[in-house]
Amino acid sequence: MGFPLRISFRLLTYLLGKKLKRQARFAFTLMLEPTLRCNLACIGCGRIRESKESLPPDLSVEQCLQAVDEAGAPVVSVSGGEPLLHPQIGEIVEGITRRRKFV
Repeated sequence: MGFPLRISFRLLTYLLGKKLKRQARFAFTLMLEPTLRCNLACIGCGRIRESKESLPPDLSVEQCLQAVDEAGAPVVSVSGGEPLLHPQIGEIVEGITRRRKFV
């Protein structure tokens, strides 16, 4: 199963634009981790041995969108512990899509 034509076209134009500018290195995908919290207790994961106090705080909406702007990548993968545990995940995704990025 292929990508929709709209996505393929935008990614192709992004890549061609970078190649025409002879830019050797550029971001294609941003791995955004707005939170490291997790709702599971998987045996193989070391995170269950960490206390809540030792985990870094969640990123704010502004910090997430600033990272998206700085990277300039056309694709943003929202990952981390469990991104849906972030209280403002809807605002983050909405801000990313307003910037015409693929989430």
